[in-house]
Amino acid sequence: MKKERCRHERNSWLIAGGYYEWCFVCGAIRRMRKIKGMENGVTADSKWCKPTGNKEDNPYEKWKDN
Repeated sequence: MKKERCRHERNSWLIAGGYYEWCFVCGAIRRMRKIKGMENGVTADSKWCKPTGNKEDNPYEKWKDN
């Protein structure tokens, strides 16, 4: 049975003043940046970083290189 992928954009909140987007279903997070000339506009500035549930595997190591 194939596991269904999370649709982050449908299940997310902007947090930290709009600088991060957080998926409340799977816990993934990504950086956002302000769009010049738009008061409340933001766009993605990184790929999604999904928590692994493993203390030894820190997903930030892959995320910071994006």
